[in-house]
Amino acid sequence: VTTEADSIYSSVDVGDYVSYTPSKTSYTIASSATGHTSSQTINPSELNLWRVIRKNNDGSIDLVSEYVSSKSVYFNARTGYKNYIGTLNTIANSYETSGVTSGSRYMGYDGQTEYITDDSALFEKSAPWTEDTTASNSPKGSTRERQGGGDMLYETDTNLVKAACGTLKAFRGGFSSNAYKYYVAGRTFEYWTVPYWKFHIRYVDETGRSSGGYLIHYSGQFNLANNLAYLRPIVTLKSGIIALSGDGTKNSPWKVN
Repeated sequence: VTTEADSIYSSVDVGDYVSYTPSKTSYTIASSATGHTSSQTINPSELNLWRVIRKNNDGSIDLVSEYVSSKSVYFNARTGYKNYIGTLNTIANSYETSGVTSGSRYMGYDGQTEYITDDSALFEKSAPWTEDTTASNSPKGSTRERQGGGDMLYETDTNLVKAACGTLKAFRGGFSSNAYKYYVAGRTFEYWTVPYWKFHIRYVDETGRSSGGYLIHYSGQFNLANNLAYLRPIVTLKSGIIALSGDGTKNSPWKVN
């Protein structure tokens, strides 16, 4: 019988390294989910070094990938914007492993609208809103947030990751000399002055700064350029997991599968 004292939960600290390998070696993202011209395929199992970002009260543990995916993913135009957060969460699901994880989310997800169904604001020829996006004027579930007007909810995860890892900057495994841009689950609306206004999808840039992100829609026109960045998912280790080896350091991470 596994006791709490046996499980990894009693030993790990926030910031510790965990060796965890997702079971899937291939996952295809449909073009209908991203608005890109073709489907895109990633290898979830390549992300096999993770960091503890939160120990949950139920004994589970949230992990963020130490590295970003080796392949970038494209999101384009209105379809990419409407599906952005839901598609990222679906992609994050591909990093789970039966018997080891109990859930997943894409980094930055905290209850935002996953799929925009009321896309009326995305067809406006004049700015649908005139104020900058803030937590107070675009809260979760508000009309504006549901229509794609942006949110600050991504900060829950970016704050967890900064506290655990010391930075939001991330690298690709095997390419340690360069940091890479990766997506964060969040949308934003930027108003300048008539007639300039923009919808963006969020990312963390190469310096580790959380940015308003890629331009998707501007002044009534959708940007058809290819918007690409890398992936950095979050998975939740189920309660009662026992470490096979390790001590939580980068050279000797807690090995869970």
